Amino acid sequence: MKKIYRHLLCGMLFSTFAHEGVQASKEMNATKSSTTTASSEAAKQEGTPLLIAVINSQDVMTGAKLFGQIATAVKKKEASWRSEIERKEKKLIEERNKITALQGTLSEKAYKEKAEAFTAKGKAHDLSVSESRKKFEESSQKIIAKFQTLFQKAITQAQAGKKIDMILDQSNVLYFSDNVTNLTQAVIDILNKEYPSLPADFLPPEFSSGQ
Repeated sequence: MKKIYRHLLCGMLFSTFAHEGVQASKEMNATKSSTTTASSEAAKQEGTPLLIAVINSQDVMTGAKLFGQIATAVKKKEASWRSEIERKEKKLIEERNKITALQGTLSEKAYKEKAEAFTAKGKAHDLSVSESRKKFEESSQKIIAKFQTLFQKAITQAQAGKKIDMILDQSNVLYFSDNVTNLTQAVIDILNKEYPSLPADFLPPEFSSGQ
């Protein structure tokens, strides 16, 4: 009966960025694909090397104060969710034990009725857990989307004026020389300057209200 929710939001955030790397830069570059393509072709014709930059997305999440505050809020919400589920399940277990203890004192019909009522209650509990888990995951995606938007904005600001043709996630690069521009710290500095603390309206209502 007991169902343990194992999908911590922090894990979802880290796995999302680990998988996508710096998707923000890809989306940013997509908006100027025609310009980049033209400049790349021109670079090939003129023998000018492409200007490539890298970003360590894991370091950004470690260094950005905003991400740390998000993780703290999420862990608190997840702990509250677990605590509430465990409280309800403890009550169900106690009720089940009481019904089991009555088996020898009740008629077969009366015992069957109690057992069926308890089974229905258990199914309703499982459904409630499933729905709350879904709600939690949906909220998680909202938070991820918001952080990605800010990540994109910081990347755009960090590379402005540098005439960079391509930005790669450092975790996907086997080797790069010291000549390659590393925008990691610049992105961290921008995020920490603009978001030194968690904006009041950043988290979904169900997180900030403690529901």
